[in-house]
Amino acid sequence: MNFKPHNIVKIESKGKLNALEVNEIIYIESDRRYLKFHIQNEECKCIGKLKDYEDKLIPYGFLKCHRSILINMQFIRSIESNIIVTKTGNEIHMSSRRKADCLEKFNEYLQSYII
Repeated sequence: MNFKPHNIVKIESKGKLNALEVNEIIYIESDRRYLKFHIQNEECKCIGKLKDYEDKLIPYGFLKCHRSILINMQFIRSIESNIIVTKTGNEIHMSSRRKADCLEKFNEYLQSYII
């Protein structure tokens, strides 16, 4: 049997196993030792470190805009000052220290899709 591979992130929490498609994740937020995976109208929470997912997800268009947030660039609507507004209406704080790098990477991302 040949199955088409999917880009899946496996989340285990309280005996429950979740399989999230990478392109469905809006952003991941770290809060102490917990990670919150924000997807459309839902949140999956597990124990973990953001660094464990950062290395895996950056090649898929994710951006570290704050020490505790990794955002999927396909969901960015706009960047206003130090606030990233997502297509779902979330406002995410971008650290001043990362702002120049984030703007550069988001511009590169946009250039690859502009028609």
